[in-house]
Amino acid sequence: MPKLKIEEKSSAVLLSLPLDLTDDLLAEFEAAHDDWLKKEPKLFLIDFHDVMTLPQKWVAPLVRFCREARTRKKTLHSLNINKALLKTLTSEGLELTLQPVGSLKEAYEKAGLTPPAAGAKPRLDTEFINPFIDAVINTFKVQLNLEIQPGKALLKKDVKPLPLEIAGVISLASTHFHGTISLGFPGQVFLKVYETWLGETHAAINQDIQDAAGELMNIVYGQAKAELNKKNYNIEKALPTVVTGEKLHLADTNKGTTLVIEFSSVHGPFIIEIAMD
Repeated sequence: MPKLKIEEKSSAVLLSLPLDLTDDLLAEFEAAHDDWLKKEPKLFLIDFHDVMTLPQKWVAPLVRFCREARTRKKTLHSLNINKALLKTLTSEGLELTLQPVGSLKEAYEKAGLTPPAAGAKPRLDTEFINPFIDAVINTFKVQLNLEIQPGKALLKKDVKPLPLEIAGVISLASTHFHGTISLGFPGQVFLKVYETWLGETHAAINQDIQDAAGELMNIVYGQAKAELNKKNYNIEKALPTVVTGEKLHLADTNKGTTLVIEFSSVHGPFIIEIAMD
């Protein structure tokens, strides 16, 4: 069930709207927004990242919320409105009410606040790791109709390595973060994953299998990237590479922290590895 997400961070309150703006969510929004406006931060942000269209019944409550925010001396801006929706909102005279901006930095500057430090380096904490774990779980559920279970995130040096034979690897890059994420499988595990996903049986890893490993990594990365960029990580698009080999070792090419999360599935265990330079 979609939820409204409200969070305080760096002198601002961020309200993230989900894709499906239901009647129940509208009732929740109308019941709660007065309490939100009592929060101390001066800057209020409405994130439209997941919103494709704005139901007409949401317009009047949003307008009331924006006007009330300004009555209480808050600065309010909207982020990540897609072009088609922005065109519609502008034609309805709502641009001045919602005050869209192109970036989080611009919103902070318009409010007379110092933007979050662009050079701040994220840690490998739950805020950064969980979007990848959630993306793996969701991808297997949606693409393969498989329920999987994540283990604990452990330092690589403390983990007995799985006998991997295939892995999709993506380099993470942004002004904040540099490192790699790898999705690795024992050979027979991924052959079963491939069979479940695409309905084809193979006895050994071939080019089709490698392409599928890259695509699976790409789906996971895309979902995690979208979530992290809502938190201003500014992670860029990247293409996966696939590595294969018996007793494959994902080489430690960095000098930073490397975490491994092992997942269990009906086909056997596999891992996601997150490494920070």
